[in-house]
Amino acid sequence: MKLKKLIKKVMYAFPSPLPQGGTEFENWAQSIIDVYEPPMDKRSVRFALCAMLMRLDPTDAYKSKRFFALCLHKGAAAQVAAYKMEEIKNEQKEEDKRKQEEAVAKAEAEAHVQEVV
Repeated sequence: MKLKKLIKKVMYAFPSPLPQGGTEFENWAQSIIDVYEPPMDKRSVRFALCAMLMRLDPTDAYKSKRFFALCLHKGAAAQVAAYKMEEIKNEQKEEDKRKQEEAVAKAEAEAHVQEVV
């Protein structure tokens, strides 16, 4: 079974015609899913493949399935990176807010000490 998948991966590295109909698209997309096992659900993969097909140059009638698998992999990595960036920005905002609150509390404490003296 693994040998078949390896042979398909080698074959999929060469350009092949892009799908021209609905059934052909479903078979084409499923072949990419079966061989490369992208880290997302099938609907998301099919949606991403549609988006990629729509963005190809007008003269790109042949493209390797490996190209699309690599794009899916890169897209998944970019999605994780975007989530992590947002997480880091939120952590920074919380840290800045905490520091600002500490500075205000310290200033109020010093003002209270000045009033007592």
